[in-house]
Amino acid sequence: MLYHEQSEDYRPLFWISGRPIYANTLLVIAHITSFVIVALCISYFEYGPVYDALCLDPYRIWHGGQVWRLLSYIAYDPYFFSHKSLWFLWSMLLLWFFGREVEQFAGRKTYLKLYAALVFIPAILFCLLGLFFVPGTPPGVPPGTHLDCFEAIFGVFVAFATLYPGAMPMFFWIPFRVSVLVWVLLAIFSLINAADHDFAAIFMLWMSSGVAISECA
Repeated sequence: MLYHEQSEDYRPLFWISGRPIYANTLLVIAHITSFVIVALCISYFEYGPVYDALCLDPYRIWHGGQVWRLLSYIAYDPYFFSHKSLWFLWSMLLLWFFGREVEQFAGRKTYLKLYAALVFIPAILFCLLGLFFVPGTPPGVPPGTHLDCFEAIFGVFVAFATLYPGAMPMFFWIPFRVSVLVWVLLAIFSLINAADHDFAAIFMLWMSSGVAISECA
């Protein structure tokens, strides 16, 4: 606990071998577990069918009733497999450190509600947007779909920055307050996604950030 007094609702969900398991810890475990399962599925079924089964696809949700896609789209980070990137590790570090701080401030119930809002509200808005036009996606993936866990996790970082705008995160090694760093990163990630023509990711990134700000302001 680095930035605040502890919430009265900051309590473990359960204990394992005498070690407390908090809500954020469980989320990290769930992300890593889904990542491993998806990696094994890709090794067996290849990338295309797995993407097709998990991605956030407004058409299949509206016309096929495949509502699980409102959650399954955060199953893993596809860049790990398509670009051999370690971005998933970066995402887990963000969630582990900043999620823990937000949970300590807000308590486990509020934190779990926040994370659920970060996952579902942008996804629902994305599906509503899909009723009117198809958001742009990178070449090689079906149009109007999205699959990535990063935007929801980045929303946790935005929530932390909203709660503690003057904080100086210890492991960034740059002289920026988090309130400034959020906007710098939003600009960088938006430019990267724009270069990839991934306008769906831009939409999800900004919607997740907006949800975090509205929930924590």
